[in-house]
Formats: sequence, structure tokens, C-alpha cells
Amino acid sequence: MGFLAKGKQLSFNGGQEARPDTLNESMPVKSILFSLMFAAVVLWPVAGHADGGLIHWGVTDDPPFHIVSGPDVDTGYSDMSRRFFAKRLTEYDHRKVRLTLARLMENARHGENYCYCNLLRTPERDKLFYFSDITAIAPGARLYVRQGSPILDLARDGEIGLEALLRSGRYVGVAEIDRFFGPNVQELFRTYNSSMLRLVTADVEQKCRMVHSRRVDFFIEYPFVLGHYVKIAGKKQGLVPIRIAEHDPYVFSHVACTKTDFGKRVIKRINEELRVAKGTDAYRFLFDMPARDLGEVSRREYAKLYDKFMKMN
Repeated sequence: MGFLAKGKQLSFNGGQEARPDTLNESMPVKSILFSLMFAAVVLWPVAGHADGGLIHWGVTDDPPFHIVSGPDVDTGYSDMSRRFFAKRLTEYDHRKVRLTLARLMENARHGENYCYCNLLRTPERDKLFYFSDITAIAPGARLYVRQGSPILDLARDGEIGLEALLRSGRYVGVAEIDRFFGPNVQELFRTYNSSMLRLVTADVEQKCRMVHSRRVDFFIEYPFVLGHYVKIAGKKQGLVPIRIAEHDPYVFSHVACTKTDFGKRVIKRINEELRVAKGTDAYRFLFDMPARDLGEVSRREYAKLYDKFMKMN
């Protein structure tokens, strides 16, 4: 696939082992328990007390993190985390502000006070935000290929080296610009940019079509993001996930607030509430959010991480 110009970025409008059956697991509908927990744990407060000021919570149009429309509006992972903390930080008023992640970063550079839930830490973001203790853990990103792809022959025990794949010059992949996949993978994107298309928009459907139409050989995404799309689309995708050798097995996210005195105070309160909630049903609810979009096998593996999650903060 030699049609890509080196370094070109294109914008389009519009955990586990390499087993063909992985994404064909059934995706059950929300349980009654989930609904009850949602109501009990994360209801959005009607009004705050404003003694501490106003928290502007950044919200992006990026399911399953934020869901800004449709029947599941405001039930994304980050939406629920925001509700969890807003319910507890009663000395503040809370306001949602819809914006892109790039705009959030730019606002933070200008010292504007924003907070954002479930953000991965990066060196660049550390310069702009204070970060809370860990609020979520999720399986690391996977490389997805169509069934029968020759890339499957290069995998060993369900894992593949992304650098060797890109260095060969035989394969082209796609990933989003704003999605962070860890420092090692990001460096490979820069080194082998002629073999990686970078999507400006978050569009899982577009990536699936590109792989199936053979415009690209693979795409990189987090399992719960693809799982959410499969559940919403209501159809199997015929894709095979492969672990990436250069990617950490799990990723950790945090609440981030602009690096100002106000942001520092908010993060301090968020950490206090995390410690108070530790070991409660509400704390377990935070942990379980990404699992709702995983297949049955992946959910069982994910559940084993709870003790690890408990020891992190």
C-alpha cells in the first residue's frame, strides 16, 4: 500500500489474544443492577453551593468516554466519573462545557480553569494539568486486523511487534491523532509516519471500513472503545485483536484540572473523595465502567484487576 505521502495527516468526515472469536462474544444489554447503581451513585446534582467556585468540566464528543446525544446521552465512562465527583464536591457548582481535547489543551495553556475525567497522563499534559490519583484502569490498546490477514502469521502467542511491522514497509495502519497509546507507540508513529494514517476525528466505524475494504491493513484502538461500537452497531465486525509488544498491558486514567491554584484545590478534594470511597460499591462502580463494553472473556479477566486497582491509590 504505497499510496500514502510521508507524514501526511488525513481527516475523514464521515485484552487480548489473536482469536477470531474474541469480538463475537455476546454484548449483553444494561442490567437492572447497572441501572440501580447508576441512579444511586452518580446522579448529577441539581445545584451546588458555589462556596468553592465553579468547576467547568470538559466534555468531548467521543463515545464511549463522553456520550453527547442519543438514548445513552451522558452515560459515557467520563460522564459517569464526572457525576461521581460532582455529587461529592458539593462546595462547588458544576458546569459541562463541550469542546475538543485540542481546545481543552489550548485553554489550559492560557490558564483557564477546566477539569476533565479519565485523561491519560503524558509529558505534555503534565505541564498543563494537575492529575488526581488513578480513577480507572483499562486493557491496553490492540492492533485489529481482518480475519485471514497475513499479519496474523507474524504474531506470536497473540502478540506482535509494531516496530517490525512498520519497518517492513509492507503494511499500513491507522490510528487517531488525539488518542494516546503510550510513549513507545507514539514514538513509532513519528518514526514510521509513512506507514501510519492519522485520523483527526474519532470514528471507529471509519476505521473498520478501511480495514475491510483493504485501504489499510490494521488499526489501533482500545478494546472497550471497539466493544462499545460493536454493541451500538449491533453486528459482528469480523476483526481479530493482537496485543502490541510495545504497549503496556494496561493503561491508567485520572481526573485532570488546569495547573492553577484552583485546579490544585479541586484535585486535592477529588483525591480525598477517592480515599473515602475506597472499597465501597461506588468505588467498584468506577472500576467496572470500562468492563461493560468488553466481551465475556475479557470481562472476567478484567475483574481480576480489582485488587490491583485497590492498591494503586
